Amino acid sequence: MSIVLPKSSEDNKNKHDFYEFYSVSKGQFNFICRKHSYPPAIRKKPKYAVIIDNQSPVIVSTYAEFHTKKWNLNVLRNQSLTSSQHIIEKPGKHAIRIYALDEDLYLDQIMIAI
Repeated sequence: MSIVLPKSSEDNKNKHDFYEFYSVSKGQFNFICRKHSYPPAIRKKPKYAVIIDNQSPVIVSTYAEFHTKKWNLNVLRNQSLTSSQHIIEKPGKHAIRIYALDEDLYLDQIMIAI
């Protein structure tokens, strides 16, 4: 099942996806996001923002240049796979917020890899 996040703007600042998770340690981790790919004919460069707790947003681009290895893999799996690095400053409960920045974001799967 997928969810659709509408593009964030001044009039809908609160349109985001929200998850809570628990960490038993602190340090760096990767946030991995899989979203539905757009048809190859659409040459958009969509981005999204990831905010962990109250840290600064990390902007991630899902764009893959036409007919590159990354683009071919995205087409074959019908998903765009992206990741961003973040820091957990202390063990315990944490929050992740995801915002679509350029257009609607069709999220298919998210993962936290420590």
